[in-house]
Amino acid sequence: MQGERLLTRLVENDVVNDSGEVPLLSESFRERADEYEADLALQEDGAELAQAVRDEASDLQVPNRGSTFDSDDVPYLAELLALTDLLADTETALQVLPTLDLFTENPPPVDGTPEFFVQVTGSRLRTLVKVYERTVIYAWGHDCPPCETVREDLEDFLDEPMEGIPMLAVCGEGCAELLYEAFDLKGAPTLLFTIDGRVDLRLEGAHHKDVLEAELDRFPSLPAPETLQDYEERDPSDGGTDAVDQET
Repeated sequence: MQGERLLTRLVENDVVNDSGEVPLLSESFRERADEYEADLALQEDGAELAQAVRDEASDLQVPNRGSTFDSDDVPYLAELLALTDLLADTETALQVLPTLDLFTENPPPVDGTPEFFVQVTGSRLRTLVKVYERTVIYAWGHDCPPCETVREDLEDFLDEPMEGIPMLAVCGEGCAELLYEAFDLKGAPTLLFTIDGRVDLRLEGAHHKDVLEAELDRFPSLPAPETLQDYEERDPSDGGTDAVDQET
């Protein structure tokens, strides 16, 4: 769901108000999200928080099996529940959730975002990785020639979004500490491929285009580890979590 079609759907369902100079989250949506946030904030731990979300929307099977929610996730889970109410469609709500930062008064910078990637804040990214089974994350920075190389390479061979896998972009400036703590992300450009909330593969630096293309092609069909212990035991030669660093 892209561009004008997405905006039209959000306006029609009172998620976004487009009556001003720029589209912003509607007052109705913000009030509904605030109500959910107040309720979710009362939960004592991650298990109770996850159950409270599922009690409100039984179709939401969150978090993924490798993740545990905490208090920092509450605002974004509240938004997810507000979306399920207004859109009346869990699948669409999950598609829309990553885009909401773009409809705030201080949206994240998008000048380094590749086509088909959705720009998010670092704090939202931390929650999104817990919600979806798989994500692709592109971390970039300003005044970063290697970032421009990677962005152009991604746009050269991506003809459409990956089906069922959120493609997320984050600018490391302003949230570098958060990204390091959450993902051990040390710099840009970096591509992270996550499965069940854990980084399965990282590509650091500007890579040969065929390396990027090969990893994006194989990622949707890459088998998920059968148990959480398998993440620790996976052989890097089989696509494990070790970083690949092939700067050009």
